[in-house]
Parts: sequence; structure tokens; C-alpha cells
Amino acid sequence: MPEKRRQVSKFSIQLSPGVPGAVQLPRGAQVLSAQAAGVNYSIWALVDPGETATQEREFLVVKQDEEIFIDYKHLSLKFVNALQIGAVMLHFFELV
Repeated sequence: MPEKRRQVSKFSIQLSPGVPGAVQLPRGAQVLSAQAAGVNYSIWALVDPGETATQEREFLVVKQDEEIFIDYKHLSLKFVNALQIGAVMLHFFELV
């Protein structure tokens, strides 16, 4: 059985707390981590470098102790990372 090739790749997305955003990732990408710089976020994912098909994936960042509103098409949140920026703690989720 041939080995699957994988690499860690970085993707950029702009998000505002409480407002979902989307990014195109290679099909089958496994999200590993996220970091923030203002409204610019970086997502690291394990991907097949030969995969040309993409899929839209949606993410949400929320401030600690704020309510989270999920629309009807999302069944749950998948935790990716917690990010501290100064005194503010943010929680980064994938909408699934």
C-alpha cells in the first residue's frame, strides 16, 4: 500500500470576533492550529500536497465569556485553539 504524502501548510483568513469567516482549504485538510495578528488569522493544516480540489471551511473566533450564536446550518463547533492577545482571551472554532 503506497504511503500518503502530507505536509503542514499555512492559510490566511480575516475574522472579527463573533462573525464567521470562510477559507478554501484542500479537500481532506486536517486543521492543526491557529494564531492571530489583529483581524488576520493564520491556520495551519495537514494537507496532501498533490490535492487540487478545495472545499470551503468556516471558522469563528469568540471572546471569552461572550455568547456564541450558531445558525441553523451548523450543528456544532470544533475547538481549534485558544489565543491570548494582551488581556483578551479568544477561542478559535471550526463550524461543522
